[in-house]
Amino acid sequence: MHKWGWPLAVAIAAILGAIVTWIAVSPRVASVPVPAGEWDQVFEDSFDGPEVIGPSGGQWGAYSGQPGGNQWGLWKPANVSIGGGQMTLKTTREGSNWVTGGAGNRTVQMFGRWEVRMRMPNSPSVKFVVQLWPEGTWPPEIDFAEGGGKSKVTDGFSAYMHWGTPADQKTGSKLQTVNRLTGIDMNDWHDVGVMWRPGSLQYTIDGRVWATVNGPNVPAENMWLAIQTEGVVPAKASDPQPPNMEVDNVKIWKWKPAAGATPSK
Repeated sequence: MHKWGWPLAVAIAAILGAIVTWIAVSPRVASVPVPAGEWDQVFEDSFDGPEVIGPSGGQWGAYSGQPGGNQWGLWKPANVSIGGGQMTLKTTREGSNWVTGGAGNRTVQMFGRWEVRMRMPNSPSVKFVVQLWPEGTWPPEIDFAEGGGKSKVTDGFSAYMHWGTPADQKTGSKLQTVNRLTGIDMNDWHDVGVMWRPGSLQYTIDGRVWATVNGPNVPAENMWLAIQTEGVVPAKASDPQPPNMEVDNVKIWKWKPAAGATPSK
């Protein structure tokens, strides 16, 4: 457990076992626009001014500590910075560890829409994850953009939805669905996102829906946005320097149910 000094806490378990279900492989972005009129925007950050990262205030808290189950990763608050109109999660080397950064947003809600404009070239040493993390007990977990690392995916990224119990995730019987988006160059800026309604997730790229997950395993509890990078292999002196993750903009909307509909847990 990595304490931030404010009510939310991070317990990221990044390496947890084998994949159970591959839902889809998407070689191209589906031509499905994001629906309008269903969302009320509650947060936006373009990182244009000075901001506080940490326990003393502001909208972001920085990670500190080692990712669960990963001896090669290490998070330090100093590896998260805001300036020049972006948030940067930088990678440094410390012995056999890749030291990286992670930041969590204080907006907590059940259902909604999240969109993060980011770029980070895929690296075999360090992966990026943009996810929703539960306010209560983990799982669930919604990773709506995860790329690089040992997956050796050279383009695009994957999306994971975890459910079940902590025991399910730790014993190798991990309950999750996986979608993969290819044909996207993460050297370039892209808007990665998710639209979360009761019983439904829709993953988005640049304002278009590219995959959908429906069913009773879709989470229905308060969650918050986490953005992170993580070293996944030992750092060697001969290794090339992994790239940093850059975040240009973050937007969050609340879900606005249709008249007569009531969101329920």
